Amino acid sequence: QPAQLRLQEAQASLRLARAQAVERELNYQRQKRLLAAGSVAQSVVESALASSEQAKAEQVRAQAEQALAHRELDRTRLIAPFAGRVVARHAQPRTVLPAGQVVLDIESAAGQEVVAAVPLALAETLKPGDLARASSTTDGTSGFDLALEGISPRADDGLVRTAVFRVLRPASRLPSGITLLVQMHPDAGTQPLSVPVQALWMGTGSNSAEVFVYQPGGTVALRSVSLGTVKDGRALIASGLAG
Repeated sequence: QPAQLRLQEAQASLRLARAQAVERELNYQRQKRLLAAGSVAQSVVESALASSEQAKAEQVRAQAEQALAHRELDRTRLIAPFAGRVVARHAQPRTVLPAGQVVLDIESAAGQEVVAAVPLALAETLKPGDLARASSTTDGTSGFDLALEGISPRADDGLVRTAVFRVLRPASRLPSGITLLVQMHPDAGTQPLSVPVQALWMGTGSNSAEVFVYQPGGTVALRSVSLGTVKDGRALIASGLAG
């Protein structure tokens, strides 16, 4: 890789410059001692000093060259903003690309999201934490639950707004790029129950937890719940406390 080779060349030049700087500094100190002993002329010491300063300047230049080579190498690397896997490649290796070109599609290894186009009238009534149902069939019998993460303030084509839902409890990991039918729950307009995150005992999954619930008679019970979004230190309860 050219950038890697340029970095190696810059590192070698820096090592050479450092060695020369040390050598010429030692020579300058030696000439000073000889001058004090009356063995050399003042001009010899001045020449050694100039040579030492020149070597130090060359060392600074080599350090700058190495920094530039490091920067060039860093710009050849693509670092994903999150852990995941590559699901699509839009450019071949060693291809010259224009600025802003999409190179890879990366799928997060964490929780999945569903992006939906919501009519403007419905979008005005929604808020983060509202629940929905997604399925690949019109009857929704084989679907799974969603929680609204957020909704775009922009209206696409003046007709719909983009909403992002977090997948709560899929039976298995969903393939990316599929088309789903999303239906808001009838009670999506009501405020869902939320509890402080300090009151939760987190489970093994990112969306599962346990919470103590007061029962009639002054007792408490530990209930398993599924979580929606977390905002301002409070977690929305998606399910597990009904009844």
